Amino acid sequence: MSRDPVGTPDPAQRRARRARPWEPVPGAEPGEVVYGVIVSAATIGAVGLHVHSNARLGAIWAFVVLTYWLAHVYVHLVAHPLRGVRVRVLRRVRTALRDELGVLVGALPGLAILLVVALLGGEPATTASVTLFVTIGLLFGLGTFAALRVGASLVYALGEGLLASTLGVLMVVAKALLH
Repeated sequence: MSRDPVGTPDPAQRRARRARPWEPVPGAEPGEVVYGVIVSAATIGAVGLHVHSNARLGAIWAFVVLTYWLAHVYVHLVAHPLRGVRVRVLRRVRTALRDELGVLVGALPGLAILLVVALLGGEPATTASVTLFVTIGLLFGLGTFAALRVGASLVYALGEGLLASTLGVLMVVAKALLH
């Protein structure tokens, strides 16, 4: 994406964003959303068997996801230096916070699963298992969508979806080995 030194999209990018209203965060890259899905699911999967309440699991989830998102924001700031242009720091930070929202959007399905399982009276271990298995499907869908978005054939896109869902399968295997 072509941006000025502050990170503001040029007019052509703004038009392209408006032309894709189906995106969860206009302009968010699928990779950012995938990061959020993976961090969220890995957190819930790793911690789910070690806590005694979904409230504690939710607090740990929030801490890890927000820390990860803020790390992405910081990396964004470091990766987009000003190169001699004077711009207010708060404007750069605001731009970075907005540009990295895809990570938070990707983490939301994990939170939604946690809330649904908690409302149904499930234990944190159940939350962990359900989250990991739903994540496999989410990663498949995101991988397929990302490939289709760049013009890949359906067969190739489905292969990308299978490759992406492998990350979810690896989390399930890791959970089984750890517990």
